[in-house]
Amino acid sequence: MPEGVTTLNVAQVKELLNSNTIDIIVIDVRTPEEAAAGMLAKAINIDVKNDNFVSEVAKLDRTKNYLLYCKSGMRSGIAAISMHDLGFTSVKVSSAGYEELK
Repeated sequence: MPEGVTTLNVAQVKELLNSNTIDIIVIDVRTPEEAAAGMLAKAINIDVKNDNFVSEVAKLDRTKNYLLYCKSGMRSGIAAISMHDLGFTSVKVSSAGYEELK
């Protein structure tokens, strides 16, 4: 992963989500159909497979902290690289998928 992108395991993700010390925006990069079956609390859905992913992510504040997750960790890694390329400086990626995180 590029500089500014950190991969977290299940325990690290859960610790981060339960922490009040870091303000983090959680992004579910799965398809809307997958997200409709359940998402982490306060997550927003921006489908990395959608053609508008880059334009939707580009609307976000590049100085905030982000946590990305998907079904298995693969798509969130792709999304994190895209966000890094757009100038995001603090992106965390879950190595685990939604089922392990919920």
